[in-house]
Amino acid sequence: MNKLIEPSRILMVRQSLEGFPVLPVPEGFALRWYEPGFEEHWLSIHLAAEKEIPITPELFTRRFGSDPAVLAARQCYLFSPDGIPVGTVTGWLDPEFEGAPHGRVHFLAVAPAWQGKGLAKVLMSSILQRLKKLGPPRAYLATSSNRLRAIRLYLNFGFTPLAKTGEAQALWQEILRAIELGPHKSVPSPLPFPAGGAA
Repeated sequence: MNKLIEPSRILMVRQSLEGFPVLPVPEGFALRWYEPGFEEHWLSIHLAAEKEIPITPELFTRRFGSDPAVLAARQCYLFSPDGIPVGTVTGWLDPEFEGAPHGRVHFLAVAPAWQGKGLAKVLMSSILQRLKKLGPPRAYLATSSNRLRAIRLYLNFGFTPLAKTGEAQALWQEILRAIELGPHKSVPSPLPFPAGGAA
């Protein structure tokens, strides 16, 4: 995180679920989809990784519900060679984001001891592959403006800023400078949505 940038909620979109990096699971690791009881894994990973919002069992239920079949289709976990759950991400479906169906990349986290090893990239690749199978043509995510490592990851996976106001554009210019992409990078306002609805 970057303490010089005031935390604000920001949105990023990917106009297509084609052409993203497809990465293999590292040797020895295992990618598994939700099974009953995996809530405890979700809590342990996010309690270790999340410093900005309270992580509770109630938050899990409020954000994801309790239907095991839905969770099994949309929530994945990465396990270390020793069988330790070290990362998780969820792919949700939002039929009305900006007036059109989108998949949502939601609550991606890697336990601090396992960060910096490329595991977030594997989780991102895996959840985009699953969202593509689930059918929405586009994807979006929300994050905090001071999560610079995460924002760099999302940019590398083809997500672009959703910046519709001058204030949002100015914030994005600050973010791009902070992650050394340079102020010359333009931020569309608004992003070019396809005809018939927002992306």
